[in-house]
Amino acid sequence: MSFVLHNRAAGNVAVAGGMLHIMPAGVFQPSSVLPAALAADFDLWRNMMREYSEEFLGTAEHGGDGEPADYTAEPLASFQREYAAGGIRVFCLGVALDALTLWGEILTVAVFDGPTYDRLFADMVSANDEGTVVKTGRVRPTSALPFTRHTIDELTASGRLAPAAAGCIQLAWEHRRTILGRG
Repeated sequence: MSFVLHNRAAGNVAVAGGMLHIMPAGVFQPSSVLPAALAADFDLWRNMMREYSEEFLGTAEHGGDGEPADYTAEPLASFQREYAAGGIRVFCLGVALDALTLWGEILTVAVFDGPTYDRLFADMVSANDEGTVVKTGRVRPTSALPFTRHTIDELTASGRLAPAAAGCIQLAWEHRRTILGRG
């Protein structure tokens, strides 16, 4: 059991610049300003798929004046297939409001089974437009941070975690039996 963190580039992001945040982290918004995107994109899982595509795979940002996201095209189609097949389970832990910035964030967790994660993220990038993936380990660096109480305590004590990231990780730990399917 592991999770991935992102070192957010201060000049490239609207939220948590210069801090560590859960990866992916994104704004709940349509993939385009065109009216066709509004109804199609008002779906938390679709927003998460786009963020995984952008942050884990380095694809272009799904937002702005262009065409709406095509959920039948790769890699979004593969995310949807794996989700429908049960290889990905998604949970909403709540909504957080940062008291200093008044920025709201929807705290979510996606649990991938091992083979699904390996398939979807075989070509995972180490950096994207919004920052770099946090790596650990000297001999064999990995982006998979252990989902343990020790890791969570170390990260929280470091003062580098974005407030929403700290809240998300703490809530995920508190509800780990449910989100990991262990009663």
